Amino acid sequence: MLVSDEKRLRWLGLDMRARWRRRVAVVLVYLIYVLAMEWIPNNAGPLYRYWMMYGVSAVVALAGLFGDRRLVKSFDEPRIRKGQFTIVSSLNDWAEYDYEREFEELTEEQQAELLSRYRVGNYARPYRRMRGPEEPDEREVGERNWAAYRALQFVALMLVNMAMQRHLHESDAMLRSTFLLLAVVALTLPKAIILWTEDDPRVVGGEMEVVKREA
Repeated sequence: MLVSDEKRLRWLGLDMRARWRRRVAVVLVYLIYVLAMEWIPNNAGPLYRYWMMYGVSAVVALAGLFGDRRLVKSFDEPRIRKGQFTIVSSLNDWAEYDYEREFEELTEEQQAELLSRYRVGNYARPYRRMRGPEEPDEREVGERNWAAYRALQFVALMLVNMAMQRHLHESDAMLRSTFLLLAVVALTLPKAIILWTEDDPRVVGGEMEVVKREA
């Protein structure tokens, strides 16, 4: 579910194809964010502490490592409305509609099956959005849903843990900091799980090269 453009698989100038490097980046971002959310309520002035907490949270959740379409493909998909149709005519149109690939990229069996039912003309088919190279396929959608479910489970456990700690008496600033932290975790953890678990694309793609652990 990583973006397919290798040039975009970079963060702070570093090649992020290697899984170990992505894991280090995830740990560093979360560690720095948690430390910042602990420091700001106790040290920043009352006029600035809330703006600083909101600003830091927005940067972590919406930009950088966890930004939309940065290292991980977008989690958002446009809604399909009833009554929409797709017009298909050429072999490539049918191949992209049925298999989400061009005709030349299909296997011999798929090409033969498509040729056996191909007819010249324009045909209206139930709308099926053609996925671009930076959009998740069916397997990647499953991975996304799995990661989102695990992230929500983790956030739920954190909330239960907080509720059980009855002896904690936090200030208003600390409460806001805590809930902002939970919100950022809920927004970013699915992508963090993908970054943590996804294999090096050079290995998955079957390239005949040695994937070296770079310093």
